[in-house]
Amino acid sequence: MERREPEEKFIGKDDGRGRKTAKRTTDLPANIEPSIDAKTMELM
Repeated sequence: MERREPEEKFIGKDDGRGRKTAKRTTDLPANIEPSIDAKTMELM
C-alpha cells in the first residue's frame, strides 16, 4: 500500500520498483537503502 510521492520531492530517478531513489529534497539522510519505503521512514 505505497503511494507515489510528488515529483518535486525527489531529485533522483525512479528505481524501477514504483518508488524513487533515496536522494530526496527533505531532511532524510541520502544513504537510505532503496529497499526501505521512504514514506514509512517519514512516518517514523
